[in-house]
Amino acid sequence: MKKIKVLDCTLRDGGYINDWNFGFDNINSIIKSLDIAKIDFIECGFLKNIQTSSDYTLFNNITDIKQIKTTNAIKTFMINNDEYDYSEIIKNDLTNFAFRIAFRIENLSEVCDFAKILKDKGAKVFINPKNFSTFSEKEITILINKINNLSPFAFSIVDTLGAMSKDNLQEKNQLINNLNKNIALCFHSHNNLSLSIKNTIEFIKLYSDYNLIIDSSIGGIGRGAGNLSTEYICEYLNKNYQNKYNIDEIKKVKENIIEKFFMKISDKNMELYYLTAKMNCHPNYATFLIKNNIKSIDLAKELFALLPKDKKTSYNEKTINELYMKLLINKAK
Repeated sequence: MKKIKVLDCTLRDGGYINDWNFGFDNINSIIKSLDIAKIDFIECGFLKNIQTSSDYTLFNNITDIKQIKTTNAIKTFMINNDEYDYSEIIKNDLTNFAFRIAFRIENLSEVCDFAKILKDKGAKVFINPKNFSTFSEKEITILINKINNLSPFAFSIVDTLGAMSKDNLQEKNQLINNLNKNIALCFHSHNNLSLSIKNTIEFIKLYSDYNLIIDSSIGGIGRGAGNLSTEYICEYLNKNYQNKYNIDEIKKVKENIIEKFFMKISDKNMELYYLTAKMNCHPNYATFLIKNNIKSIDLAKELFALLPKDKKTSYNEKTINELYMKLLINKAK
């Protein structure tokens, strides 16, 4: 078994719960506590082409976050490939930073070109293809070959829809095992089917000859039904692999900040996110229903079944809104 590390994405994925408005003091406290807990990577938020205040974990540069010192952790940012002009960050020395580039498979070549520039600036680069569970064998083969040529720091298996199972991981194992062993493997799960911890344990067993990085968030806070809980995976790793992580420090943040200030997902909302995963739909379709106070599971089933195949895994608000209005009109007849 090679090294297993933890990447906490509370400040980035958790932002889907609070519009990334954690508050400046909370941002500092969360980063410092995760660092004390010896978390390996702390994802500080998104890099985007927007202007926000220091209360938000949305950044257009790394200048502000440079001021927050970490002893153990590498500060990390997520970039959606189509939402950021990279020219700003490449003016900096990026030696002590990591960047995760999220993209659709059709943009693979341009992402690899930019990833090389980041690498040359000293950054650790993660390649994060969206909707990996929907990829064909041909797409995975092309992807792995490109990544082997690039040789980034890490490649991420991202369960965007929260629909992966143990069987899905095993099915893709042979193709993923063609990845060069000097590239770390990262796993980012969503807990829509309540399978995050089970799938993560399976992932660790399947890829024991790679350096592994596990995504998680404090209390599982995140988009849809949330993520793997940082406290759970750290306890599992402490017990079974390396007694490294300070669980008490993580739980302190969970109780004093995450649970105290940020909303928990209701059981009814959990059912909707579970349904999107079962029907291979993007979790934002459940979010649309929740925001519009639509709680009927039967209506949600009808609505998701009407989604065109090419719109299921990529959220389109115009499409879901139009389908919902048509459904209401038909029911009123």
